[in-house]
Amino acid sequence: MSKLLPGLVDVSEKSEDLDDDAFLTLYFQTAPGRRPSLTALGSAFMEFDRFAGGVLARSDALSNVEIVFDRSESGSLRIVTKAIGSIKKSHLEFLASVIVVSLLVQPLTGIVTEDFWRRVLEQIGYDPRTLSDEDVRAIGAEVKRLQEEDDLKRAKRSFYQTLEDDDAIKGFSALPSDPPGPPDLIIPRSMFSSVAPPISKEDEQAKERKVLSRMPLTLLRPVLKLDSKSSWGFVSGQQHISAKVEDAEFRRKVLKQELNVPLAEGVTLDANVEVTQRYVDGVWENIAYSVKRVHSWRPPENQPSLIPEERD
Repeated sequence: MSKLLPGLVDVSEKSEDLDDDAFLTLYFQTAPGRRPSLTALGSAFMEFDRFAGGVLARSDALSNVEIVFDRSESGSLRIVTKAIGSIKKSHLEFLASVIVVSLLVQPLTGIVTEDFWRRVLEQIGYDPRTLSDEDVRAIGAEVKRLQEEDDLKRAKRSFYQTLEDDDAIKGFSALPSDPPGPPDLIIPRSMFSSVAPPISKEDEQAKERKVLSRMPLTLLRPVLKLDSKSSWGFVSGQQHISAKVEDAEFRRKVLKQELNVPLAEGVTLDANVEVTQRYVDGVWENIAYSVKRVHSWRPPENQPSLIPEERD
């Protein structure tokens, strides 16, 4: 049985809270005696989070997963991340493989052979004796599909541009989980621009862009009309935002009171959110939010319902 394919895992396997296993590792090869600047690393981590978040947002797994910093290791600069939330471990490993391969391969056109994908997966640490043909084909197909997504292309390009701006960084790699030793596949600095997707004329002239991310939102103010175009109030991180909820099925369940939790201030949604950004003075600023899909929700603690109970 496949170890990675979410569609082939045992249906009895349930989503579970993740333990301390590493999700994936980012490996920055540095020049002797040099260390990258905090500015470069901070920008790189932001672009990686945008890229990985976009991949997770497109996953069909009904989960609530967030990628967080776990620890750094010696040997150039080795940053280990882990995922927190609830998801089938087999699907999480599949997603880690897709993110890593997507970051490391050049933009691909035409037919890509199964042998190519197998060699890449072996170079990032998979044992060829346990790597099934189904795994290889599924990961390759997903990577190829994601390469056509504009927001992921922009995030990947910005990630490598950030690394290129710091001459202390001589190479980059990524690995699923946290295997011992240095990676076999390292992208040298001279190849950063080749691995990154090319800049289109539209991107060069763009003053606005849309970024899709999967994120938790804490409810502050719902809109209790099915056809209303008004925005809902949420908290995202430490920021109060207004967002239109375009998931019609979720809105219907809210109004029909079919949620398995009372609609209340403090309810947390796991949602795909499209963020519209505008380029102002060299910085992309968030100007609008739209909730495209609500995957799941969980109740607050000791909060009153926002929908009044019916009285006789």
